[in-house]
Amino acid sequence: GRGMLGLTVFGNSLKDLIGYEPAPFPELGRSVNIDRARTSGVELSGRLEVGPLDARASYTWLNAVNRSEPDRGLRRLIRRPRHTMAADLALRLGERSAIGAGVVAALAREDTDFNDFPFRRVNPGDFADGRLYGEWRISSEVALRGRLENLFNQRYEDGYGFPALGRRASLSLAVRR
Repeated sequence: GRGMLGLTVFGNSLKDLIGYEPAPFPELGRSVNIDRARTSGVELSGRLEVGPLDARASYTWLNAVNRSEPDRGLRRLIRRPRHTMAADLALRLGERSAIGAGVVAALAREDTDFNDFPFRRVNPGDFADGRLYGEWRISSEVALRGRLENLFNQRYEDGYGFPALGRRASLSLAVRR
């Protein structure tokens, strides 16, 4: 009862998926209807709880294709990483508080560079984003929570040309009734 392993195999066929494509000059691009698309993949996940420690990890392999695209080099759907990994380790510090650390990584991505004409497919690069978080329960109904995201202040882009935020902190007060 302390651990769990999961394996999920998934697939779906999509009709009328809304996408974005380059358009002939002078337009920059336009929304388009992707008549047929398919996503499929495998996700492996696990969790282990030992005393006050809670460890979680997951890996996803994804194949996402535009089945309407005649050019085999352009069939892969953009902004969908081939590999995604995540891990978290949390520690309960008594009844009222907990701290944790985690990371998420996206690997083998494709996107489109709309900055130059003609537009071209690009590899925006892999990234890993680390975080720290904690919680202190003030009472059974009130908790103070804090997070530090992009722990190492990495420069990366979720979508090509759209930089992610740098290191950032947040503090929240949660009230449960």
